Amino acid sequence: MDRRAVVICEHVANKTLPAAVAVRDDPVDEADSGWQVLCDSGQPEFDYLAKLWSLENLLALEPSLREFVHLPAGTRLERDRDSGAWRVAAQR
Repeated sequence: MDRRAVVICEHVANKTLPAAVAVRDDPVDEADSGWQVLCDSGQPEFDYLAKLWSLENLLALEPSLREFVHLPAGTRLERDRDSGAWRVAAQR
């Protein structure tokens, strides 16, 4: 079980929009995975609430991210809402 923290946008958490972007920043401490998962709705980030979830709960919601969670900080994943396939858009 991986209980490290993930920031997830409320649209993805509430299943109103699918996850479209996942970004891994440098973790701030050992309880932080560094991952942020967003819907990429086009709204400014401050217009919606972020949720704090465990990495384990995120992977239960979005198992397609499992193969990428080991990638280093500086990784940006994107996917088309239609295809559902993640691609690495940037990496340090």
